[in-house]
Amino acid sequence: MRVLVVRPEPEAQKTAAALLRRGHEAIVAPLLAIVLAPNAAIRPDGLAALAVTSARALEALAARPDWPMLAGRPIFCVGDATATAAARLGGTDVRSAAGNAADLAALIAASLNPEAGAILYAAGRDRSGDLDGWLRAAGFAVDLVEVYRAEAAARLPEAAAAELCAGRIDAVLIHSRRTAEILVSCLTELRPIPDLGHVVVHAISAAAAEPLEGLGFRRIEIAPRPTAEAILETLSA
Repeated sequence: MRVLVVRPEPEAQKTAAALLRRGHEAIVAPLLAIVLAPNAAIRPDGLAALAVTSARALEALAARPDWPMLAGRPIFCVGDATATAAARLGGTDVRSAAGNAADLAALIAASLNPEAGAILYAAGRDRSGDLDGWLRAAGFAVDLVEVYRAEAAARLPEAAAAELCAGRIDAVLIHSRRTAEILVSCLTELRPIPDLGHVVVHAISAAAAEPLEGLGFRRIEIAPRPTAEAILETLSA
């Protein structure tokens, strides 16, 4: 199976390697470029914990001179992959919600007293869910700091576009709603307009796949869990 991978680097190469191990061929076409902002202003005093929904946020935090102090706070992570990154970068008290932003908010609310201090929510410029709002509704003070941004590609890379237009792509992997939205924009620019009737979308969640509904894809497969590994499992479904 020939699979289009549109997630950012370096994750795209990791996914390509995983596809190869499963006997598939990857066509890598990142639609996002990540730009870290490790110098974003953070007020370290009075922080009870950190909340992160992306390993990218952790990479930006780890580049800061005050990271050893921040790493000593409890780090609440949206999922296991993010938690693994936090531990690898030196986090000493790492906790995973093993789910989505709503699950993360629930884990923090169940684990901490709002009077213990503020939550540092290290986030990207473009966010899904409302972790900030959910935490505030639970009584927490939240310091929302944007520590990275994802710049969208204007078009599909030429080689990937040619493969798609020629009908030589069997599947596309969607790891976020943002990449799905960018893919929609890129598809509308292609000439000739590709026939997507034989292409299956494999998405991390129904919300991520929603922008691709009604575009003529053969079908949309939703991962049983919101993880990159679970997306790959749907390829053999």
